[in-house]
Amino acid sequence: MACLLTAFFVFYSLGVIFVLGVFYLAPRPPGFGWPHKARRLRSFFFECLAAWPTQLLLAPMALFWPPWWHKGQGRPILLLHGYGQTRGDFWLLAWRLRRRLGRPLFAVDYSFFALPEDCAGPVQRSIDRICSQTGQDSIDMICHSYGGIVARHVIERKGCRKVRRLFFVATPHNGTWWANLGPGPSSPAMQPASQYLVELGPPHPPEETTYLAAWSLADAVVSPPDSASILGAGPQKVVDDLGHLSLLFSPRITDWIIQGLCEQKYDGEDCQGQDMHLS
Repeated sequence: MACLLTAFFVFYSLGVIFVLGVFYLAPRPPGFGWPHKARRLRSFFFECLAAWPTQLLLAPMALFWPPWWHKGQGRPILLLHGYGQTRGDFWLLAWRLRRRLGRPLFAVDYSFFALPEDCAGPVQRSIDRICSQTGQDSIDMICHSYGGIVARHVIERKGCRKVRRLFFVATPHNGTWWANLGPGPSSPAMQPASQYLVELGPPHPPEETTYLAAWSLADAVVSPPDSASILGAGPQKVVDDLGHLSLLFSPRITDWIIQGLCEQKYDGEDCQGQDMHLS
């Protein structure tokens, strides 16, 4: 009975967020009609499929991270989860990265209810520890949602220069309307036009770091969805048929991340964030 009630609550909450976020709060492009609505309904279906493993199955797996994933060749990768989540969200993505790249993989949990400046200290210490453990002078990071804001604080406010590439996945750089309803000190900080976000400003990577972002026009949690844009600060991939959690499970997003991890550098317009891929 408890499992059924939990499942009903998850499904009902996702439904409310989807309807309000996608159909009322999200921007509608010109000519937004039933074909577009059908694609967004499809995204809701896959978001429900993504919510089941992340909320009910993968969350307990955050207690165990395979120690052999810490070994490998090349620059290590640190995965940072979002608000209300755990590192268990990254199991499928981590498995794909490990299988195709063979690089050391790390993931940390942190108190997502806390302000970004309070989360930044433990994350920066994790970066230092990973570099020391692997003998590397820098890492790559993949951050989902609120985790990207924490990573930005580490880099832009605390001056960490050990991150080579930072991938934002559905990170609300300009806040999200749903933060008005969330508990904890981090929620007011993530409200649109909050004092914290105004002081943080738009994404501005240091010379040592490349920012990349993947986000979706059908993301009902980041509202409005283009709050996740880093246009002008780095290359980004934009889709219109994936939800907030299902971005982590999409093979398209995984392929794009792996391509970015394998690139030596970004040249031309893509480096200026002008190339927006809609696929």
